[in-house]
Amino acid sequence: MNSAGYTLMGYEYQEGVDPTVVVNGFDGLTKVNLSSDGLVAEGSTKGAMGATLNSGDAVGKESSTSLSVFDSQGNSRLLDFVYKKTGPNAWTVEVRDRATYVAPATGVLATKTLAFDADGKMTTTPTTLTTTAMPNLPGTGATLAALTIDLAKTQQLGHEFSADGGTIDGNKPSKVAGYQIDKEGIVYVKYENGKLDPRYQWRLRTYRARITSFPSPAMSIRKVWIRASSSQVLPVPAISAASSQALLRAPMSISPTN
Repeated sequence: MNSAGYTLMGYEYQEGVDPTVVVNGFDGLTKVNLSSDGLVAEGSTKGAMGATLNSGDAVGKESSTSLSVFDSQGNSRLLDFVYKKTGPNAWTVEVRDRATYVAPATGVLATKTLAFDADGKMTTTPTTLTTTAMPNLPGTGATLAALTIDLAKTQQLGHEFSADGGTIDGNKPSKVAGYQIDKEGIVYVKYENGKLDPRYQWRLRTYRARITSFPSPAMSIRKVWIRASSSQVLPVPAISAASSQALLRAPMSISPTN
């Protein structure tokens, strides 16, 4: 709330999902609250892993790579992706939790069959696999959520095995370093590790209002921000009588506070 009694309002993101913006009213607006205490961690839920599999490998040969993921408390955990050739243009990939894996199946979180055409392009659909969640992890009690991993960039060629390193969401514990607003009016919390977390959406539009009369020639300028759609009539609070026009920039909403 500012000194004029106005509270900043916006459309809040829920679990990173884009909010529904009402263009002809104020329904759905909530008070913007960017306060944050201590450290913030986010567990992983989705990622990707691409690899080039060697078509010249013998049936039964395995190649592997790894991906570091985050549990619900921000602890990192290594998952191994093990690719095994099962026949011409045919492979399996197995995802193993390195800390708990014991052959042949303990600690295996997912297995998927991969097929390729004559050009080495993967034909398996869907291209994703989903791992088994790991609740109540030893020593911490944290949970490693079920992970959806996209394997779309996997191919088979006459080349030695290689992997692209993979990607994963989530982060280890990190402090809030500041805030950032992009040109679309999205307000982000920025963490020390560089991660941007969207929190609110503002409408960004420019309006021109013509002032035709003033209750008092001595009215002072009061700086406030308003939000409205281009079809709405805008009340102009406390604008100086020294000018008959005012250019209003509207990236957010205000509401009186009782």
